[in-house]
Amino acid sequence: MSVDRTLVIPVAGTSTRFGATAGREVLKAIYREGPGGRTILGELLDAAPDLFGAVVVVGGYRFEELGRFLEARGDPRVTLVLNEHFQDWGSHYSMYLGLARARTRPGCREIVLAEGDLVLDRAAFRALAQAEGSVLSSNREPILASKSVAFYQNLAGAITFLYDPRHRALTIPEPFVAIANSGQVWKFADMEVLDALLAEQTEPDFRATNLNFIQRYFQALPPGRHQVLEFPTWHNCNTLDEYRRAFSCERES
Repeated sequence: MSVDRTLVIPVAGTSTRFGATAGREVLKAIYREGPGGRTILGELLDAAPDLFGAVVVVGGYRFEELGRFLEARGDPRVTLVLNEHFQDWGSHYSMYLGLARARTRPGCREIVLAEGDLVLDRAAFRALAQAEGSVLSSNREPILASKSVAFYQNLAGAITFLYDPRHRALTIPEPFVAIANSGQVWKFADMEVLDALLAEQTEPDFRATNLNFIQRYFQALPPGRHQVLEFPTWHNCNTLDEYRRAFSCERES
């Protein structure tokens, strides 16, 4: 590994939709079916173990259970961070805690942020980690207001994210040259820009979505300092059916 990079995985949320479909309260990142069942978090940790000098997992809901899962894996690279506001603040705060912890590593030069409910194509994930510069990811799923996080590039080249928490409609208020369904994995390679943004964050930011911060990061980069890489296979496991579909597809491929 020529570049010292850190992987940040937020898994603090309450897994409400997943638990409802599973019929009991669960932390979906470490849910498994059967004694040898696979877990979403385990898949992410195993995707590119040689490409990350450290991994920061941010937890909150069922935190002790998460800690036991990671302890059983015995991976010395992994640091577990507690988000005490996992119920009352937004996804931004988990991301912030993970990025801030990653930046305490003196040698860290790149950070990959991956949402903790994804089952990803491993080759594409490795390509993203090793790519030059900062990276946005996309996937091949249709863009639906009911479930998608999308992003577009306007005529000036600025990146803007689209997400409706009410899952009703997405609106683009200006001409654009490209639009994509986000793969919800991002690589930050400009530590100067990242550190400046981290220093600006306040409680109102922490209560919001992490997309605001990510958008500001990519808009702050000079032209040509980022690229978009696609996941040919990509699963966002918000429900038990999506978890089962993700690992069924993995077995078939």
